[in-house]
Amino acid sequence: MGDGAGGGAKGDAQGGEPGALSRLLEELARAPPAGREVAWGKGLRPGDVLDRFEIVRELGRGGFGAVYEALDRELGRKVALKTLRPGRSRDDWADEQLRGEAQAAASLSHPGIVTLHEACICDRGPYLVMELLRGETLEARLSRGPLPPGEAVEVGLQISRALAHVHSHGLVHRDLKPGNVFLGDDGRVKLLDLGLAHLLGRKSSTGGTPAYVAPEQWRGEAVDGRADVFALGAVLFEMASGRRAFEVREERSSALDPGPAPAFEGKAPRGLVRLVARCLAKDPGARPTAAHAAEELLAIQQRLRRPKAARRVALLVAIGVLAGIAIAALALRGALRAPTPSIAVLPFADLSPGKDQEYFADGVAEEILNALTRVEGLKVIGRTSSFSFKGKKDDLRTIGRKLGASSILEGSVRRDGARIRVTARLLKAEDGQRAWSETYERELGGVFAVQDEIAKAVVESLKVSLAPAGGTSLRSGRTANAEAHDQYLLGLHLARQGSRDGFRRAEEAFRKAVALDPGYAPAHVGLASALVGRYNAGDSQSAAETERMQKESLAATERAVRLAPDLADAWQARGMTRRRFQWDWPAAQADLERALALDRDHPEALWNHGWQAAMLGRPAEGIASLERATRVDPLAVEAWRWLGIVYLGAGERVRGRRALQHALEISPEHDWALVFLAMDLLAEGQPARALETMERSRTEVWRLWGRALAHHSLGNDDDSRRALEEVARRWGHVGAYQIAELYAWRGDRDQAFEWLERCYRDRDSGLTLAGFDPLVRDLRGDPRWADLRRRMKLPVE
Repeated sequence: MGDGAGGGAKGDAQGGEPGALSRLLEELARAPPAGREVAWGKGLRPGDVLDRFEIVRELGRGGFGAVYEALDRELGRKVALKTLRPGRSRDDWADEQLRGEAQAAASLSHPGIVTLHEACICDRGPYLVMELLRGETLEARLSRGPLPPGEAVEVGLQISRALAHVHSHGLVHRDLKPGNVFLGDDGRVKLLDLGLAHLLGRKSSTGGTPAYVAPEQWRGEAVDGRADVFALGAVLFEMASGRRAFEVREERSSALDPGPAPAFEGKAPRGLVRLVARCLAKDPGARPTAAHAAEELLAIQQRLRRPKAARRVALLVAIGVLAGIAIAALALRGALRAPTPSIAVLPFADLSPGKDQEYFADGVAEEILNALTRVEGLKVIGRTSSFSFKGKKDDLRTIGRKLGASSILEGSVRRDGARIRVTARLLKAEDGQRAWSETYERELGGVFAVQDEIAKAVVESLKVSLAPAGGTSLRSGRTANAEAHDQYLLGLHLARQGSRDGFRRAEEAFRKAVALDPGYAPAHVGLASALVGRYNAGDSQSAAETERMQKESLAATERAVRLAPDLADAWQARGMTRRRFQWDWPAAQADLERALALDRDHPEALWNHGWQAAMLGRPAEGIASLERATRVDPLAVEAWRWLGIVYLGAGERVRGRRALQHALEISPEHDWALVFLAMDLLAEGQPARALETMERSRTEVWRLWGRALAHHSLGNDDDSRRALEEVARRWGHVGAYQIAELYAWRGDRDQAFEWLERCYRDRDSGLTLAGFDPLVRDLRGDPRWADLRRRMKLPVE
């Protein structure tokens, strides 16, 4: 512990829930003057420890203090730690309006806004714990010259979208400038210091940087989002031209009347010139909103891209004129990249005499699909989407279009005693033309060889490499025991029924498979999944049985990883159980990343990784993984459901609702999509529409849950209370989190926290939703909320 940095007592502001900044201000207001002057004069050095944060290196210094890269030793992640030197009077720190704006600023969540994890105070002063960014500020980039027009428009588009989100919450940035715009190495643009310039000691009475401040802001008037739009115009001009729109305006006359919008020198997109002029209008009413600016920038971006395509076509035409049709054809073939081959594997038909081998036929098709996913250069549609066409009459062209697949593999299995016959056909989705077909007859134990031969024939027909992706063996985790394999396939079939009875019978089948071949890694994965399924379904009669399920599922995944370290399913399953039963987020994250390193298109690993990243305060990363999951498995309702939830949590309401509606188009009875649509409607003050949404549920207890919420908002308290009591009576053993939501929405905090404690005791997965959940938002200022999040090892918002 170097220089005493970690020895200070933490104040009430510890924690990052929406009230964290306001409590930080209150703590500073109470602190004696001498204590507030200690500040951070000596700075921090690598190896110093502050609470649970270990300093790695200093990143920079500024008017507020210093910024350090630090390791959160509890959560195992790198963060940015920003020390603050307060400069306001005690009365300013205690101001109610300041605290209100602090609370609102800390509640924002958007891919374009840097995430505030915690606001803390120790004996040396206040500090903030924030998302660690990799890249450079726009100010640093502009020091090397202007941005190309396309890049300037893209950066401006991302800035304006983030500002639109800020303004939709009634907030104003007040200090938008190149130094407060961060260009990430991943291409994402982030706004920095949202609200901090005004809240935490900026000396300028305007609350901004002179060269970017709107006239009304200089006059000290109350400002709204149009002041930020003025600054946006100045930043757009600077990005495109390489020079400031206005030099430092220290004189009051030049500040209040900045003159006409500056003229661009050289070429600039006409649309951008017009937009900058509107943003820099002296009259706030003449400026566009940030949302309208985003729309205009998107249109400019699209126009910039079209001429490039036209020039490429013109070039090819010129080549054709000069060199002849043959040379032009060669140029076109060289210029156009062949599309990536894509395939959907449909469930194989059961042609067995007793029609009782559906599970076996499905398993054969699924294992062929799994083998193909490990082939480099081949896009394989996820199982959920491909198998959704089972028993339907859609033609191949329709299936190909819905799944984005150019080829379809279909087939049949006939099992008679110890003999099997497998027929497979590879067809072109566009016209149904057969590219390859074959029939195989084998003893039951030869099914793996058949699957390998089919996979090999497919990749040869599609002219892709046979080299497995990521070094994964095509034979990873297999068994030589035909009966163990049969029990494994039966377990998969039973578990996918999703019922308590199905999970119980699946557990039995997987246990038989493991007994027949203890080294069969996929069977251990299946056993863990069945136990988790039973647990989630509330199929436990005692605390001892619950504990057994947790321990056995964890042990099964540990064994699977040891037996088959190159099996993505094993890492995905271990990550799921570590998160589910241990709340070990760093370990779960590492397992999911390992699964994706082995199989970058693993659907379950993608959507698990996505929503976990969002839950831990990284919504942009989460959205990227979830969007990829929907491309890999376009009809997987879980991927769309989680994408919708994360979009809503990030403030992307239109996209969130669109994703949830898409989930309902795939599965109209999907309760969770209805639930989050209803939550968003309630949060927007539309209880009647929320009630209408939940009445669409086919599950009576969910309909009751919706009535309890909506009737409270509609003022029908008796109806609300009766519905809540019925939900608690019928659902108390499995729906503790949903009951906590009801009490929270009705304003009964004590009852809400009582039910949340039950959730904590029982490891109710609903607790992991709380960070996205508008129904419990009023609990987040309560100290019990921060305490619960810490015990769950989650960042305190």
